[in-house]
This record gives sequence, structure tokens and C-alpha cells, in this order.
Amino acid sequence: MVFLVTRVQRGTALGIQFTIMGTDSGPILEAQAGVLVSKGAGLFYLDPRLVRDLNNLPHDPNVQILTGPGQVGISIQQGNDLTRYSLTYDQSNGKVREIYAVATMAGKNGPQRVAAHLAFVSANYQNWPRVRNFPAAANVAARYALIIKLGGIYGGATQTNGYLTVGPTMKYGALRGYSLSGNQGQKEEYGVPSYGPGYVNPALLGKGVLASAPRLGFMFTSQSPNDLAAVVGGQTLIAIRVDPSSGRIMQFTQSYPGIGWAIYQLISQ
Repeated sequence: MVFLVTRVQRGTALGIQFTIMGTDSGPILEAQAGVLVSKGAGLFYLDPRLVRDLNNLPHDPNVQILTGPGQVGISIQQGNDLTRYSLTYDQSNGKVREIYAVATMAGKNGPQRVAAHLAFVSANYQNWPRVRNFPAAANVAARYALIIKLGGIYGGATQTNGYLTVGPTMKYGALRGYSLSGNQGQKEEYGVPSYGPGYVNPALLGKGVLASAPRLGFMFTSQSPNDLAAVVGGQTLIAIRVDPSSGRIMQFTQSYPGIGWAIYQLISQ
């Protein structure tokens, strides 16, 4: 994961989370804007003052909390399901070093166990433009056609596979909510002034490398006045074409190595 913080206010950090997922054919990348740290707690930051307050929470027989110097352990029992979290952090600055999560769930054939591990790699200041205002496109609904283009052994077939409608639902300062509805149902996502569902702030365009995490081979870049790209290990996994006058995303292409591409093509707004 790459967490790009674009604004910090009152214990809350807003920005973009890039999630890199490995597959047998290569990496897949997802990008989503929203709240990265809320009330002093997030996947990469923990306000040390919150840890002191954990010990003063009302007793709950289903929740166990253990704290030590730079460490927090939490166990949550929900019926037959048990989830354990173990976190280490830097007491001087709140930077999270590692998170382990283990969930044990009851199944028909016995308990099932799922584990996750998040480890800090590096932190760098980025050449991100200072953006305060949302672009015009952030205020207007848009409709996209989902086009699937197969590659490799699948022979290059292309077909329209549905539609996606994106529309604003709420405003809360520098954070906005959006409804995404289509063939796969409906969900809510968030946007920040620089990036969100269906838009990119024109202030980002043509600025070159906007963000990078060299140790992960990650780069988010805009080399022209109407295009952006997210690259991992030299592969362009997300390509975005933007209307520079409004910030509307005209085409969003997501690469699935070894399979093909999912292309969201603007059809109305």
C-alpha cells in the first residue's frame, strides 16, 4: 500500500490510498481517495495519546486490550469469530511500524483462518501541488460504459460489459461522497480536491512525477496536459485521460496483467 497524504486537519488526514496486489501474472493496482487517518488513528499513524486512553475505555467482555511501550494488542470476539490485532508504533512520532491481523471464523468444515501483515517501508515528501478547491467535474454526475478488452491468450476480444454512473451525494469540508452504481450494484466512495470518482484536479496535469515510492517501484505521474498514469515496476497499471478544462475523467483504464484491461469510457455528463 502507498498512502499519499494531501491534507491534514484536526487529527484527520485526507488523501489517496494506492493498493498494490500481487498475482501470478503480475501486480494489480487500485486507487481510492478518502480519509487515511481519522481522529488520530490510521493504518500508518497512531497518536500516542490515544493509546493511553485505550486503558480508560468502559469494560467490554468481548474486547481485550493490552498496551505496552510502542505496542498495542486488541482481541475482539463476535460469537464464534475471533479477530486479533497486534500493532507496533514509534512513540516519538506515532508512525506505525507493523500491523498483524488474524481472523478466525467458524466454518462448515471447521475454523477458517485469515491473516494479514502490513509493514512500514519508507516515508518521503512528495512534489504534490497544493490544491484547495474541487474542480467543476466534482460537482456533476457522469455515466461511463465499461469496456472489457482481453489480451494475451484470450485473443484480443473487446466487448461492452455494463455501465457505471458516478454522482455526488454529500459535502463535508475537503471531503465529498459519491455514489457509484452499475451492473455490480451500488457503493459509496470518497473524493478529495485533487482526485476522486470521475475527476482529477487539472492542477495535477503536466506536472511530471507527482508521487513515488521507489522501494515499491511505484510512481504516479502526469507527463502531458490531459493524461495521468500509475506505474508499478515499470508497468502502467492505471491510465487516466482527463478533460483539462473541467477535470472530468474521460477514460479510465485499469490493467490486469495476463488478462487484459477494464476501460471506463465517458458517455454522458
